[in-house]
Amino acid sequence: MGVKKDVLGYIGCAMAGLGLFLPFLNLLFVKINFFEGDGKIVLIGLIICAIFIFMKKPKVTLISSLLCSGITIFDLINTLVKLEFNPLIQIEVGFYLIILGLILIIVSSILIIKEQKIKKIS
Repeated sequence: MGVKKDVLGYIGCAMAGLGLFLPFLNLLFVKINFFEGDGKIVLIGLIICAIFIFMKKPKVTLISSLLCSGITIFDLINTLVKLEFNPLIQIEVGFYLIILGLILIIVSSILIIKEQKIKKIS
């Protein structure tokens, strides 16, 4: 008996939510957290993911987590371009937690969709 697939989604939501408030980028002595930018939109997306995981709607969860991932990656690239890929910029733990959490949500959704398709065939 393995880990319940929806639990992976909840863990991903919690990890990504925590990552929003932790440092995202470090530029010398200035630490930037993601919540100051589009983090509010991503937080709403994570709440939507958690609600749809609870409602057993993996396709909607997958779509919203992919949108959150796109926003996160777009913001990182946009910030790095604005700062001209300065070698003093360091990616901090918040970014990694957000990405890892979103990957867990996506994997959880895909596994649930796959399981539902197998149950339909049987």
